[in-house]
Amino acid sequence: MLKLVSVKRTSAGEPASGLARILAASSYLSDNELSDVIVENCASVNALELETFLRAIPDLTSRPVALDAAIEVTLQSMRRAGAEGDEAAESLARTYPHLASAIRTAHALSEAMVNTTSLAILNSGRQAISLPFDIGPVQPSGAPRYQLHQLLGIGSEGAVYLGQDRSLSEPGSPAWVALKHVAAGAAADEAVRARKVLHPNVVRALDRVQGPGGSWMLVFEFVRGGSLEKTWGAKTMPNRPRAAAELAVQIARGVQAAHSAGLVHRDLKPGNVLLTDDGTPKVSDFGISHMQAAKRAADRSGSLGFMSPEQFRGAASSVQDDVYGLGGVLYWMLTGAYPNGATKQAATDCLAGDFALRDETLKKSLAGFDSDLVAICVRALAFDAEDRYSSADRMGMDLELWLANEPLRWTSPSFKRRYQLAIRRAPIAWSVAGLGVIAAVLAVMIGGFLVGNAEVQRERAHAAMLSQKNSEQQQRIQNAGILTSLMTKYLRMSSEESAAANWLHMMTFIESMLGSRVSFDPTDVKVLWENRVKIAEGVLADAKAKGKQDDLEALMIESSLCLWLLRVQNGHEALAHLDAIEPKWRKMLRPDDEWFTYMSIFRNCAELLVVDPKAPDYDAKRRALYFAAVEQSKSLGEAGKPVTMLLEKIRLSVDPNGPSPDHE
Repeated sequence: MLKLVSVKRTSAGEPASGLARILAASSYLSDNELSDVIVENCASVNALELETFLRAIPDLTSRPVALDAAIEVTLQSMRRAGAEGDEAAESLARTYPHLASAIRTAHALSEAMVNTTSLAILNSGRQAISLPFDIGPVQPSGAPRYQLHQLLGIGSEGAVYLGQDRSLSEPGSPAWVALKHVAAGAAADEAVRARKVLHPNVVRALDRVQGPGGSWMLVFEFVRGGSLEKTWGAKTMPNRPRAAAELAVQIARGVQAAHSAGLVHRDLKPGNVLLTDDGTPKVSDFGISHMQAAKRAADRSGSLGFMSPEQFRGAASSVQDDVYGLGGVLYWMLTGAYPNGATKQAATDCLAGDFALRDETLKKSLAGFDSDLVAICVRALAFDAEDRYSSADRMGMDLELWLANEPLRWTSPSFKRRYQLAIRRAPIAWSVAGLGVIAAVLAVMIGGFLVGNAEVQRERAHAAMLSQKNSEQQQRIQNAGILTSLMTKYLRMSSEESAAANWLHMMTFIESMLGSRVSFDPTDVKVLWENRVKIAEGVLADAKAKGKQDDLEALMIESSLCLWLLRVQNGHEALAHLDAIEPKWRKMLRPDDEWFTYMSIFRNCAELLVVDPKAPDYDAKRRALYFAAVEQSKSLGEAGKPVTMLLEKIRLSVDPNGPSPDHE
């Protein structure tokens, strides 16, 4: 429920004694609620004294949020009376030495967020408005269209009031609007500029009417939820980074709508993002926005805590100013800090100083968050405009990719990272039978086993030891039958990290179940592997027919096929597949990704198998390739078990007693 409380003033502009009664009556409220009462009822009161708050609320000094609000409105009152910001703070600190620290802190924080044009506006001498106040064209009922009820706050360009639109109201159902009181001149064009933007994530401009003393009243839709600045910190969320990204996506859409209408906002900050009752963000306050087509030089108007470096230098406005502001809002939601610093001096030093040091601070503050989310935030806050996102829309798209657990290509994600994201996209599927590639690998291996098993049975139909062999085959079929349940248990016990790093371990596990016949019958295992290769090739042909041959799952199946081809000592086809997939992996992964170690080992083994037997240095070449593969496998540690099995197989075809390349 809205608190429609108005404060009557004497002719001298001093608050009536009712102010003290309101404060005393509200002292039972929580710290945050009391702070809201102070701001709502005192923000525009002239000639305030801090003593009024201290007497009305005896325990105020032990309530930091409410005390900060009382100090802030008192300082605002002193500034409106003509005192400079620093002078007002020091004067108040001398009067209340026991509160000096709190006073200086409140002043510093206020200076970091205050618009550099605010003091001139607050001291512009606009006529004070006593509430309720009627304004606007006269309706058939004889009353003006709008009635101001409550001061909502003071923005960078003027005071904002809650008002009722009589033309749209019905008995018992008032139509609320927000009216912004601005000085005559360029600021009055805000409503005209804002009307160009019609988007659910932008506060809609409705009207503009003449105010008292030549001023203007700009009429906007009323957003009940308050500003992001006031509400974000009080929310309890199980996943704050995700909630921040979801909000940032919507804010980016609103900003992009403004850009599409030719406007650059130039003052994006948490205080200029309002939230509806259902949490939908709406960008507000286009008071200092610029038309893109104008390309005129800007000034330093804006919030120092969120201002882009080029805006601080007075360069012509561009969409990059707003991209920086978007990055700043995201950073603030994640860390609670301002990207340029918490005080006016810190922000000035940052914007005019060493941004490399600032970038280090950003990354340290974001160290606990997902690497892709950090990359998005840091890119939006890049010092050089050319290094930022080209548009708000592009930033929003990357945030949507992050929310969907999709990789950001421009970060060159590693094989491990891509695999982790694949698991996150379908965690249930991974916990049951693996996502895509594991399911396909499992199908290929079991299929190869069963086909091979049938052929082996036919070959042995007339063998003298049929009963014994049949018993062995039945045991392996039983092993295959329990494979799915074992895989389920394995995957459920594996974390995202271990599954992503060791997906070949799963192949080794399967192989230990289905390939255990090596020691029994070489012909048997050859049939098994050849049929496994055929089924894998069929899976890849199907993927190609569907246009999915470049998908992660298909690439991993083809990589597995290379390993299987090497197991049947088909080096030529293995090389052909390696030549096909390596360029695709190169486009997806960083050059130093561990996966290329596997690829290099596979290639050495394939080249070993295709060395011309008639070459005079046949044995030396094969040993050199073998030992090179062995040396590379040492860097893989436990993750290299499948490679170790392959090399053991290859070793049997290489003279183990021959000298290594180091000794030749």
